[in-house]
Amino acid sequence: MTTMQPLPGIRIRRLRLVGISRTYNVDFTHDQRVRDLSVVAGAFSSGKTAVLEFIAYGLGAKRHPRHPEVLRKVRSCLLEVELSGEPHVIERPVGEPSKVAYVRRGRLDQPVLAKPESRPIEPAGAPESLSALLLGHCKLEGVQLREAPSSRESRTDPLSFRDLMALAFLPNERIASMNFLFENEFMKKHKLKQVVDVVFGVHDDRAVELGQRIKELGARRTQARSELAAARVFVEEQDVPTVGALVAQQYEGELLELTQQLEALDQAAQAGTAFAGRLRREHQQAAERARHAAGLVRDCETQLARMMPLRAQYADDLVKLNMRAEAQRLFDPLSVTTCPACLHRLPAPPSAENGHCSLCSHELPHEDGHLTLGAADAERSPDEGADEPAARIRAR
Repeated sequence: MTTMQPLPGIRIRRLRLVGISRTYNVDFTHDQRVRDLSVVAGAFSSGKTAVLEFIAYGLGAKRHPRHPEVLRKVRSCLLEVELSGEPHVIERPVGEPSKVAYVRRGRLDQPVLAKPESRPIEPAGAPESLSALLLGHCKLEGVQLREAPSSRESRTDPLSFRDLMALAFLPNERIASMNFLFENEFMKKHKLKQVVDVVFGVHDDRAVELGQRIKELGARRTQARSELAAARVFVEEQDVPTVGALVAQQYEGELLELTQQLEALDQAAQAGTAFAGRLRREHQQAAERARHAAGLVRDCETQLARMMPLRAQYADDLVKLNMRAEAQRLFDPLSVTTCPACLHRLPAPPSAENGHCSLCSHELPHEDGHLTLGAADAERSPDEGADEPAARIRAR
């Protein structure tokens, strides 16, 4: 199923004149569709022509009705049209003829959803003008009209929508003068004829375009020739070197500059290479020192792990040695003053005399000959030990 494309062209839907106290509406639709034929009828001086003039003003005319009641009551002209089947609203202020028209999509009674687009009225041939927009929907954009039909190199003017309106709307003064086709005005008559050719598809603007291009190229060629002649005269007067000499000088300077740049790049590259080598050597030395330090740390950790179990044993040995030293200091046999057998005070403390104990006269088993309180002779027999004193003090 193919969708039908909207027909190109412009169709008037509604005209609204916004005033201070009220709004004036003229509707050209029936059941939301544009009528095929609309007739504007009314009494004399009731505003029939004003309706058409305001429609033309909304489509880009230079003037609007200047009646006192219009200037006193109306402030804005809004024209709802269908451009290629899509509704648009064209708004222009009333009073001093405006130079800008505001165009937005939608209908008059719908809320404004987007900012209106500003379209200038002059120049009509500008791509952003209101005339260019309307001609685009009529498929007549870009048409050029030749000023002099008999000259192939004559100037051209772009077709404007006001030129096209001459086929649709004739003001009263033209009808009264019976000058329907501008018989007494040659330029308007010529332009009207061209507009008719354009509308009925018999206008060929290719010749106009070629003539304009030929004229522009001819003007450019003449200007170039004059500039070339002036340049040659100047060169001859100034005794400028030949082209070959200038090129040689230019290339020689460029070659010297390139050579200097190349030397600078070589120096930079060499400096970068030396710097990179030095950094590489420093990195290798630092890596070697790091490996050596890591080995030392690893050996120390291993030694520490081995010495930790001996720490407690060493502490116990120190405690035992301290206790022995304290015992020897506290229980020194040389400080004994009482006999351990009868508990009578000895006349002199025990001592080692010629390797014998002065208290019991027994030979001391120790090589150094010192007394050890409480140590019994393990080699004696039980019978011999019966005669020993019963009260033997053991130091440990």
